[in-house]
Amino acid sequence: MASTAVELLVAIDPSNAHVLGSVCDQDDLLAAGIDSASLVELALRVEELLGVALPAADIDRLTTLAGITDVIDRRRGSQTDG
Repeated sequence: MASTAVELLVAIDPSNAHVLGSVCDQDDLLAAGIDSASLVELALRVEELLGVALPAADIDRLTTLAGITDVIDRRRGSQTDG
């Protein structure tokens, strides 16, 4: 599912592909060179993808590839469980 996170970030800004090629799942994306505007746009796109508004706690987790994957997986799971 990290591929979904990468795809979203590259769709937001193709230059993110260069940065993402050298980050691990737990690396902080801001520290790695992804700009804050891309992360804001990412939050909006994840909300659009899932069809729900994300709480602040989930938005705060969108700073690593692992966090993005976890939020998407958990939210998708809660949509199918209910």
